Amino acid sequence: MEEIFSFKVIHRDKRSRALTKANFGCLTGLYTLNITMGCSFSCAYCYARAYPNAPHQGIVELFSNLPKLLERELSSKRRKEWPDYIIMNTASDCFQPHPDILQITYEVMETLLKKDIGFSFLTKGFIPANFLDLFKKYSFMIKAQIGLVSLSNKFWKHFEPGAASPEQRLENVTRLKEIGIQPEVRMDPIVPFLTDGQEEVDKLMRALNERGIEA
Repeated sequence: MEEIFSFKVIHRDKRSRALTKANFGCLTGLYTLNITMGCSFSCAYCYARAYPNAPHQGIVELFSNLPKLLERELSSKRRKEWPDYIIMNTASDCFQPHPDILQITYEVMETLLKKDIGFSFLTKGFIPANFLDLFKKYSFMIKAQIGLVSLSNKFWKHFEPGAASPEQRLENVTRLKEIGIQPEVRMDPIVPFLTDGQEEVDKLMRALNERGIEA
């Protein structure tokens, strides 16, 4: 067990399949892949924290064998049986700021892209430069979503204490556009009386419009 960045990462092998099909909401039937169980961002509104098998807050379980497991799983199928598209991290985040998590995430994404399997991700983290270098070669295969509800540091520190700052998430938008990926921005959840005021919304929309993101 290792403590870095005020949360603990536990390395474990994933025993089930790397790729599983979702069975909830609009994702039903689509292949998904989670790098970790639990998330260091500790967002107050996160539904995944209520899952029965979710680790305690401050604990993140990293599936260290995922790159090898994914490679073996795909190699056991014929090419036409491979999925065309993967939804990344439906219950965690790709870009949690821990070197081991980022390394496993990179290896998994690189494996998918080199096999012509596209993916989408939603993140409230900061995307490191080496990922952007990888994404640039495969920009047409990647759909990126940035979670950003408010530019308020007060909201960020209270509701999303482990996530990247609003400024860093805006920087993600700019950097993704520079490599040919047009990101979407997810403005949810809206918190009544905190993030739904006209001034608050206008400030965020102006910042996004300045970066080429339209409502």
